[in-house]
Amino acid sequence: MKKLLSLVLALLLSASCMFITASAAGDSMSAASSINVGSSYSGSITSSSNVDFYKFTLSNSGCVRLKVSAGIQYLYFYIYDSNGNSIWESGLTYWNYTTELIVLDKYLDLTSGSYYFCIKQGSNGYTGNYNFSTSFSSANESFKETQSDKNNTTSNSDNINMGTTYKGQIALNDNKDFYKFTVSSSGSVNLSVSASMQYAYFYIYDSSAKKIWNSGLQFWDSSTGLINLNKSLSLSAGTYYFEVEQASGGHTGNYSFKLSSSSGSSSITLSVSSTSVSLEKGDTTKVNCSYTGSNANGISISYSVNNKNIATCEWGEFSNKRVPLTIKGVSVGSTTVTISLKDRETGAVLDSETISVKVTEEGSGSGSGNTGNSGGGESIFITIIMFPIRAIIWFFGLFF
Repeated sequence: MKKLLSLVLALLLSASCMFITASAAGDSMSAASSINVGSSYSGSITSSSNVDFYKFTLSNSGCVRLKVSAGIQYLYFYIYDSNGNSIWESGLTYWNYTTELIVLDKYLDLTSGSYYFCIKQGSNGYTGNYNFSTSFSSANESFKETQSDKNNTTSNSDNINMGTTYKGQIALNDNKDFYKFTVSSSGSVNLSVSASMQYAYFYIYDSSAKKIWNSGLQFWDSSTGLINLNKSLSLSAGTYYFEVEQASGGHTGNYSFKLSSSSGSSSITLSVSSTSVSLEKGDTTKVNCSYTGSNANGISISYSVNNKNIATCEWGEFSNKRVPLTIKGVSVGSTTVTISLKDRETGAVLDSETISVKVTEEGSGSGSGNTGNSGGGESIFITIIMFPIRAIIWFFGLFF
């Protein structure tokens, strides 16, 4: 019997030691009681002490699991950062009328730094005892972030290397991360992302911080709890930024990503029927533009005239990877027209050709015009067709 009594007393003593009583919990941030993450604590809300503050520190960014049990009918719970900014709040929390307990279990993603946990009495003045515990899981970020030092813009982005996997976290107090990378030569860049967030956005920016690719809202697979994104992007050589951004609704979590380059792998080739044309002022000529190959994101074709006072351009009808470009002489002089094939999503130039254009005076006889030879292709075909038509008109003109 004595042994049994001793065992019962030992169990009761062990249970009583599970929670550290924080009888001196402060009633403000400046008077907050310091606690250790990974331990359990107990306290009470009374008529004379209606708010308790506890201070804890995270050496690394990660997820804090906060578990609370309180025999109080209504309570508020808050997390503040070291500057007193509210990071998270529970709203008015009610107890279960059957068990007469508030049971709270929250996962809070936070950057490294010091925080305050606040327990506050509800407006009706209910009092009672509570206990709580915390545990922590590191985000294992590749680049440490603090409450004041974050990679939230292109100007303070973290430099990354192609072919390396990086880890990061979107937290309650860190809603976006930027990474800077360099593409050494034009080609295909593969992006792979795995994120334990319900919703998120992913972006690519060019060197001037202009957004050139948008993933759209990405959803996790509810069966795995992960967003898995794999995308191939055609990018020109240069500097770019990759962004991970929190979606509306405040969803947070860890992520990992890798950017890998396949330089020179673009299979798109642009060709033009002529790289040099001459025409008289007021005349037009056509140059065929065509391409071979394909691009996963689709392609767009565009032209740029160096001096529109000398020549203008207009696209014809696109058919079977081929489109004619009509060039019109506006005034005497020389200019160039650049034709570019671009990745439809990123705007990266996949291939380009430059056409030299010379415009002469009317009647000079040096322009190719509508009937001149612009260097082969359809221009030659038009010349052959037009000649017999003029001959026929001239022939009938002899008799009328």
